[in-house]
Amino acid sequence: MRTQIFSILDFIGFRSSLYLRLLRPGSLVILNFHLCDNLLLSHDDANDFFNWLSLNFITLDLSNSSISLHSQAGSSHKPFLAFTIDDGSYAIHDRLIPFAEKFRFPFLTNIISSTLVDSLTPVSIRFQRLLADSTESQLSSFSIPGYPRYSSFRRRRWILGLQKYMLLRSSESYSELVDSSSPNLCKLLEDYSKCERMLSAHEIRALPSNFSIGNHSFSHLPMNLQTFEFFKNDFLESCNVFAARNIAVQTYAFPFGLSLPEQVSWLFSRGVTNVLLTGNRASSLSESVHSRIDFSASSVSEARFRASAILRR
Repeated sequence: MRTQIFSILDFIGFRSSLYLRLLRPGSLVILNFHLCDNLLLSHDDANDFFNWLSLNFITLDLSNSSISLHSQAGSSHKPFLAFTIDDGSYAIHDRLIPFAEKFRFPFLTNIISSTLVDSLTPVSIRFQRLLADSTESQLSSFSIPGYPRYSSFRRRRWILGLQKYMLLRSSESYSELVDSSSPNLCKLLEDYSKCERMLSAHEIRALPSNFSIGNHSFSHLPMNLQTFEFFKNDFLESCNVFAARNIAVQTYAFPFGLSLPEQVSWLFSRGVTNVLLTGNRASSLSESVHSRIDFSASSVSEARFRASAILRR
């Protein structure tokens, strides 16, 4: 049913380029990739999608300064496009690099710097994998303070809700919740400590020349829920990790896209050129704080529809 709906929308909107004409001049669509789980397209379908993007958008390099981006605003009537990859999963880079090289698309890959220190999979990905791999019986045994017990009729919604409930909180609150949950979530998450291979510093430096690197924090916690001191120390620790490994970074992508105005202002005072959030809507070349579209698609029709920035999830 999902595929059929997007096929109908695709026929109505994209055959006449209607959706793309709804994007305002100077619009910047930033497609953000996380894991291969979100890009459920065959190689041929992915190739068709990226070819469609190359014909209908002007691609930009987000590692450039906001002034450089703004200077290109009047250069075309086509909307602008940029690509980001968050977290640093090896598999999604392995999947996207052939298309990036074929179409010469610039990619900004935002690395969680702690993975360069301990090589461990970030907790957010571990938790996602843990829940996805759990049986009905295992999910039914979970007892999380303040969160409803598992219902098999709403498995996907229950899992997505639990991910947000667990992860979108302060570091202290998260630790308390994990400690008071049953079964012991801390022990379960340890078993998934390397469930997703992350890029090493050597692999990051060896990425193709059209890939640049961004800072995605050290701890990968929602910074709008942390103290300002925690946020500053986390940023500086992350910068030290990159510097020690000779990796240049100029942009900052907030974990989960969540920020506070004073945090954004402080980043610019530290020389950050562009700040990336989420929001699932188009941004603009005139901005230096950008909304992005967390990309997922299982068909070319859905991929084109999401890239049009029409659908806010």
